[in-house]
Amino acid sequence: MLRIDVTETEGIPTIALSGNLLAPWVPEVRHACARSGPGARSRLDLSELRYADATGVELLRGLQREGIEIIGSNPYSRALLAP
Repeated sequence: MLRIDVTETEGIPTIALSGNLLAPWVPEVRHACARSGPGARSRLDLSELRYADATGVELLRGLQREGIEIIGSNPYSRALLAP
């Protein structure tokens, strides 16, 4: 199960992911990230992310390449995004 919470701080949307990011949830996360519009600044909070399958990891890396700032990472999520 994955929980997606969207908040806004100082005009910047923050998408917090809690739980397990599996392939079936990837479109929902992508949609949540795209709601701020193309080129808009946003953050992805991974502090409560517990697991991501290969498709989820691919999504996170792609979002990071697109310029979404990763915040609140834990040791697990840092290891996922390491080069």
